[in-house]
Amino acid sequence: MPKSETSNCELTPLTFNQHSFYLLPERALYWPAQNALIIADLHLGKVQTFQRAGIAVPGGVMEDDLQRLSRLIANYKAQQVIVLGDFTHHTSGLTRNVQSTLTAWLAQHKEVTVRVILGNHDRPSIAALQQFNIDLIQHSLTLEKITLVHEFNANEQAARKRNDNAEQKTQFNLCGHIHPVVRIPKSNLGNIPVFAIYQQHAVLPAFSLFTGGHRIEIKKTKAVYAIAGQHIVNLK
Repeated sequence: MPKSETSNCELTPLTFNQHSFYLLPERALYWPAQNALIIADLHLGKVQTFQRAGIAVPGGVMEDDLQRLSRLIANYKAQQVIVLGDFTHHTSGLTRNVQSTLTAWLAQHKEVTVRVILGNHDRPSIAALQQFNIDLIQHSLTLEKITLVHEFNANEQAARKRNDNAEQKTQFNLCGHIHPVVRIPKSNLGNIPVFAIYQQHAVLPAFSLFTGGHRIEIKKTKAVYAIAGQHIVNLK
């Protein structure tokens, strides 16, 4: 079994629609067949948005997040980075410094295809995002019966079930949006980011460390994998 280059711990494999993925403690998925890193909710410029609103928050978050992503690209020699929405946080946060930092980061990884599925936070900033060397995807991307989307829509999935197209029925969704977390009873660990696995979709934790979280109900999931430092812990 492969090991993480950063922690030397065994990676956690999962199979969706007969495709192998690896859960990474750095809040990402690695898809070997596509040589792709999949992340969600990077929220670039969030700190700057808060600061412009007069909220005192420490800087350096964007740089730290991008450095962490750079290490993953190097470790897994990834040829693609696929972002499941909310690549940016708000138009007000796309300051000159943020834009120049992102431009420089993309230049460092010019051999990597960066594909961004637009999330609700991204849509007001589409015009600004078009200047960067990234592929913007309006709604979803389907590769080998794996649909990558920002937010899982149960109504859309039900419609697919009613569709006679067998291929649509068998698609599995990877998404973000809700920043799933859990709280361990009788512990002082606070909210723990998790990969939440359901029957027809999986929700990735927010990649950025500067995000809140939505507490999910473990009993409603098929499986839950928590991030504990440099390890992945199966909670169900």
